[in-house]
Amino acid sequence: MHLLIRMFHGPAVRMLERFWRESRPDMVVSLVPNFNRALGESLKRALPGVPLATILTISRTTAALLDERQDQHFICGSDRAVAQALAMGHPEAKVHACRA
Repeated sequence: MHLLIRMFHGPAVRMLERFWRESRPDMVVSLVPNFNRALGESLKRALPGVPLATILTISRTTAALLDERQDQHFICGSDRAVAQALAMGHPEAKVHACRA
């Protein structure tokens, strides 16, 4: 899956850029962090300043996905996800704990 995502990164970014320009969202929320690189790059190109937020619910896969170095918010469904996001160097102001 990761190989396919890398292979189609360029076309995905271009397609998403067109979509953002047409739909003009106030915020983009990612539920599938595997695509965050394309989401983040395309959003930054098409609509600089529009925030990207990622909802993290599965903490055991979070560490690798948190390594994307782009401006985004993380909405974390567990204390472990919060700790991982902070440990990866993401600013505390952009790491949000979501507890029931």
